[in-house]
Amino acid sequence: DRPRVELIDHVAGKENLCLNLTRQTKELEWRNAIVTDAPAPAVFVEVKDGSNVFPLYLYKAGDLFAENRAFNFSKEFLSSIESKLGIKFGKKFSPETVFQYIYAILYSPTYRSRYVNFLKNDFPRIPITSNLTLFKKLAEIGKELIEIHTLKKKVKTNITFKEKGTNEISMVGYEPTDRRIFINRSQYFENVPPEIWEFKMGGYQVARKWLIDRKERTLVYDDFDHYINTLAALGETMNLMRDID
Repeated sequence: DRPRVELIDHVAGKENLCLNLTRQTKELEWRNAIVTDAPAPAVFVEVKDGSNVFPLYLYKAGDLFAENRAFNFSKEFLSSIESKLGIKFGKKFSPETVFQYIYAILYSPTYRSRYVNFLKNDFPRIPITSNLTLFKKLAEIGKELIEIHTLKKKVKTNITFKEKGTNEISMVGYEPTDRRIFINRSQYFENVPPEIWEFKMGGYQVARKWLIDRKERTLVYDDFDHYINTLAALGETMNLMRDID
């Protein structure tokens, strides 16, 4: 609706990570945290309430070089974490680790259900553990989540596509018995569990929305590869969420 100068200055064409959140939601369940490495639209998390973008790094105006960027955390916040964990920030323990820890917390099913009424009405509050081993373990899982959500890391999968046909998305449907996602009457992705088809991030059913947004388009090889990677990432997200809890 208008130029987003902050996204242009700090994210577009830059090496960065952004935490996309909503301040409030009308959804019954809270699942409104998604990482991106590029500018995201205002309705990226959900249509009803719009998104807020929290970049990990801030760049000086007109500066493209990563070595001149600054972490988007206050000194007071970082000092409080150092004090709680009894460790100083350095190469092995950086504010990037804090970002990864935060992302893991936001994907904890217990956290989401326990604090759902607070999460629906304001930005998330993040509990900081004083257990350094636990902090590092959660950060490791958060790092893996970030890598698969930005599709930097491929997840092994047995999901395949029946390729013979027009490759045009003329219909979108799911057949749970055969575990198939149809894009037309003869072509489908197979070996897709119901929980992957139904999985939501924010207000969107990811597997369905990706196809609906491309209806009447003819898919090419890169599209099939990307979509299968996305489906695999959703399945691995559920596994990692169980690990976090």
